[in-house]
Amino acid sequence: MRFVEIRLTGRVQGVGCRMWITAQARTLGLGGWVRNDDDGSVRARLEGDGEKIKALLGALSALHDPLGVDVKKLEVVQEGDAPGEPQPFSLAF
Repeated sequence: MRFVEIRLTGRVQGVGCRMWITAQARTLGLGGWVRNDDDGSVRARLEGDGEKIKALLGALSALHDPLGVDVKKLEVVQEGDAPGEPQPFSLAF
């Protein structure tokens, strides 16, 4: 099991970005969380199979939808081996 903590900047708050990440992570069977940060960015921790994490990161790096989400930068803050089994993915407030 792997984990990656990421930070997204651009137009990512108030436009459904966290809900999109939550739905995609749950569909892929990933654990972790996603939250808004005070600086206007979105931060997420993805835990689980490395290939599934990589797939979600690829989709996120190009995320731009007509509803308003526009990811300008995806930064990997931290990554490594996840201890134990991932917890169900949650939307943090």
